[in-house]
Amino acid sequence: MKFLGLFAVACLVMSSTVNAGQLIEHKNGKPVPGKYIVMLKKTAAAPEGIQRFADKVSEIARRNRGNALSPGGRRKVPKITLQYENLNGFVIEDGDEDLQELLGQEDVDYIEQDSEFEMAASQSNPPSWALPRIILRNPPTGSKTPYIYPDPAGAGITAYVLDTGILTSHQEFEGRARNGANFVKGESSSDENGHGTHVAGTLGGKTYGVAKKVNIIGVKVLSKSGIGELSGIIAGMDWVIKDAPGKRVIINMSIVGRDSQVMSDAVDRLSAANLPVFVAGGNFPDYDACEGSLSGHHHSFAVGASDANDAWASFYSYGPCIDLIAPGVDIASADNQGNNSGASRSGTSMAAPHVAGAAAVYMSVDKNLKYPYQIYGKLTQTATKNKITGNLRGTPNLFLYLAQS
Repeated sequence: MKFLGLFAVACLVMSSTVNAGQLIEHKNGKPVPGKYIVMLKKTAAAPEGIQRFADKVSEIARRNRGNALSPGGRRKVPKITLQYENLNGFVIEDGDEDLQELLGQEDVDYIEQDSEFEMAASQSNPPSWALPRIILRNPPTGSKTPYIYPDPAGAGITAYVLDTGILTSHQEFEGRARNGANFVKGESSSDENGHGTHVAGTLGGKTYGVAKKVNIIGVKVLSKSGIGELSGIIAGMDWVIKDAPGKRVIINMSIVGRDSQVMSDAVDRLSAANLPVFVAGGNFPDYDACEGSLSGHHHSFAVGASDANDAWASFYSYGPCIDLIAPGVDIASADNQGNNSGASRSGTSMAAPHVAGAAAVYMSVDKNLKYPYQIYGKLTQTATKNKITGNLRGTPNLFLYLAQS
């Protein structure tokens, strides 16, 4: 339960202090050449500080434009391609040669190279077993166990799914889903992979979903290949902060990536806006979830996966930063191949939306559940203890349980 007792453990990587004007060493995934995320100091959050930095970039570009780089080419100049509205930062492209000058600006806190994050799933094809399991303290003894859930079923709650987009016309969503924003260049806002539709179906589909009446907003930050640039994922989080006021909200991010300061800061901002964030624990057997920029953050709620036999899925990430275990192997849900299509997938990507859906149900039942710490606490306090078998390697043995009252 890293958001309460394990703060120090969860933040071994994430909470290191960043000095002003520091270049954050690239640690996550594949770097995006020439592309950087610039975060300004909190003291520069006012329009004047933002404008000063934008003016400086323009000055550098004017000064260096046309300067010969070599007999066969010309010098690249930096340009701002994206400004975050709520996170006090920018995305700079073609910035390699001017990094030191940009780092020297008084308003700059740090600069981190853009990199690729990815979805956390693999695919297989048997039927799902998960919904009956999360309403029982012990595995069901027969195949006819119904899924019984509190009647509000997530009504009045909005779930943001940051993923590959959603096939919103799928019959599973009954008109309750829409795509709100797209941060993947060259692709439509709809789901060209299937991962996002599957996740959304598990969270809130009429047949496959935990919270069958929740409203769902897709935020596309991963491409059809399941890869997303860090800068685009941050833009999606920034957009949610802008769109969420006035709603009762949960966020699902079935995305994995290692240490990133800008991701850590973005999760902090979501938490400061009282937005609970449910994340995949990761699908790497030798990977301590505390090393993940999402799964290791003390303000996120990380989910590990088990199978139909209550066995720990040993090929997934582990450790004390996993907050809860949920069904994640051979999970049937909606697919993007048609409005009636379905598929089965495995991964902590599939486990996280079970927990996010349960959170939506609890919030719809209890209007006093408003803050992330309350919602996370409800999930851990009601969890089934010590039922998952296998080598959990320090993972808390807490399994998702959807209480009926």
